Amino acid sequence: MLVKELWKSFLSELKKKQKNKRYSFKDAKGQVWGIDISVWLHSIASTAGVAMYLAFHEDNVPKAIEDAFINVIKSRIRIAEKYAIKLIFVFDGAQHELKAVARANRDNAANKARQKITAFEEKCNNTPQDVNDEDRDSYVKNLKKISRPRQEITHFIVEWMKSQNISFVSAPYEAEWQLVRLEADNDIHAIASIDGDCVVLGAKRVIYYIDWAKQKYEMFDQEEVLRSKDDLLAEYDPQYWPIIASLLGTDYVKNIKGIGVETVKDHIKEMKSANDWSNEKIMSIMALRPKAKTEVGHWNTFKFSTNLLRHCPVLDGGGNLVPLNPIPGIDFGTNSGADIGSAWKSYIGFDPFSELPIGKDTYKAAAKFDNCSFQNARGDPLKSFDYQRYTQGHTNIADIIGQFLLACFEIFVRNFFFKVVFWYW
Repeated sequence: MLVKELWKSFLSELKKKQKNKRYSFKDAKGQVWGIDISVWLHSIASTAGVAMYLAFHEDNVPKAIEDAFINVIKSRIRIAEKYAIKLIFVFDGAQHELKAVARANRDNAANKARQKITAFEEKCNNTPQDVNDEDRDSYVKNLKKISRPRQEITHFIVEWMKSQNISFVSAPYEAEWQLVRLEADNDIHAIASIDGDCVVLGAKRVIYYIDWAKQKYEMFDQEEVLRSKDDLLAEYDPQYWPIIASLLGTDYVKNIKGIGVETVKDHIKEMKSANDWSNEKIMSIMALRPKAKTEVGHWNTFKFSTNLLRHCPVLDGGGNLVPLNPIPGIDFGTNSGADIGSAWKSYIGFDPFSELPIGKDTYKAAAKFDNCSFQNARGDPLKSFDYQRYTQGHTNIADIIGQFLLACFEIFVRNFFFKVVFWYW
């Protein structure tokens, strides 16, 4: 989940310090890292060669494209193993109602990218002599924007991980939520994710940048940030960080039109007591801002967004669906019926139990993609493949050939195809 301006305006000093003095993998020897696998998958899917294929082919994914995903994951696992770092991968689960804002924004961006792709192709057909390098680079960038890892790729990777005994779990909803729960349960030492919501969810350590070639990384350490007081976020108790995030704008609630980040900074500086941080107080103060323009239902969504960052649904060690932090007045140990889902909905805007396509007795199975998943109850079969081809041993000749062919394809797309073929036209 994106939190607007969080890193740039509220944690800028941390990023400066970390960029100048990064941690070494040696510092993390023996640790367990929780990995938001969706970050890796989207990164691989956006490489030029893979993006080109996924953008134009709706049929089955060929072995060469599968190789691109598996080989990147496999190589990173090997690097981590070199330093005795264990990786636990967490997959995203079902989507929820409050994610509609983010989905709309991403769909809009994808549609704009498709329009630019169409315009480029028309230019190639009508006036190929006018096509330049800037056009071609823009074309590749737009291909990356519409290229996303498909469900069959996720299933393929899950099945491969099963065959290799690699630790993974599916979150009931968002992977970041489950990662923060794993850290709170001391199952992992740090979370590897580029998104800022782990920070405002209360994560203690978030590895937001990894240089796998140099085995270096940059990390948010909550204890260090609060102790140093170098960053603006450190001036406020972590219990109020979800409110700051919702004011800045997140995947769940838009920022208020006419209220920029500097206004948000000025506003929260005036918050001295717990009452100042209440939704009612914030709403009344913002209403006095002449430039503030809120859409109908904004403050209701604001409340749900803030509460969701505190009480998001996750799985506990027993496979039960529980809030990340306790909800006042609701005992999940003694109540588990429809009343609890209704009460939870009053806090976060949706009933986490009824939103899932499966029953409570299948949560454990869904967490491992066994016969069902949090995305669907049909138990769609995972994509099968040749286990012998994928091992955790050293890179074999098939791996090398696959990587070579993919690299050649990418070079062809970026250079030969555009510069030679278009020139010929």
